[in-house]
Amino acid sequence: MDIYGPEFEFAGDPVGLFEDGICPDSEGLFRYEPYRGPGHLRMQEQLRKSGSAPCSYVHAGKRISFIVIDCPEYGVLNLSSFLVVSG
Repeated sequence: MDIYGPEFEFAGDPVGLFEDGICPDSEGLFRYEPYRGPGHLRMQEQLRKSGSAPCSYVHAGKRISFIVIDCPEYGVLNLSSFLVVSG
């Protein structure tokens, strides 16, 4: 049985779910289950175009923003620049 963490979004569109029940809050590589939809497509296009894509998720009533800086393989993202943007 898979355990998922929060759903995250790019520009208001859902992108996917973090795997293993993880709520990322520091730089590193994280596994995720991508959605087949416009949010994931647009995030990947932005990443290819500029080298980064701003995303966010909500956990425990707080919005956490972060930057996707790489997608080294399918289902893995390299994340950085975490910030709690509301509480």
